[in-house]
Amino acid sequence: MLYNYEGANGIKTGYTVKAGRCLVSSAERGGMDIVCVVLNCYDMYERSQAILNDCFSGYNLARIDTDKYFMCGKVLCKISKPCNIVLKKGEKLSYKIISYNRAQQEKNDGAEGKIQILAQNNLIFEANLYSIVNR
Repeated sequence: MLYNYEGANGIKTGYTVKAGRCLVSSAERGGMDIVCVVLNCYDMYERSQAILNDCFSGYNLARIDTDKYFMCGKVLCKISKPCNIVLKKGEKLSYKIISYNRAQQEKNDGAEGKIQILAQNNLIFEANLYSIVNR
């Protein structure tokens, strides 16, 4: 795997009578790391490569950086640290901003609100939003 698969960066083989031939492998492309596990698999190298290929061809990595700003009520905000989200190719994202009241702000370390990121109306990421200026 390490020599025959583009981006391969980790591998561990194993065998037991109950589990059969097993392989844990990993690869990185375009900043996206994928870990693959196959158990009781006679053609474990070929199967792992096929699974990794399916993942790399079917998914993208989206990044939300701290220099991306969102309006939370009347306050310009951002997330506190960058994050990565894995998406199916062609999947459309939407987001919702929820403002906190004073009690919620105190409970959430002074966050003005939160952002919810949705794919196909399913919540896939949520983070607090903080004012870009100290108040």
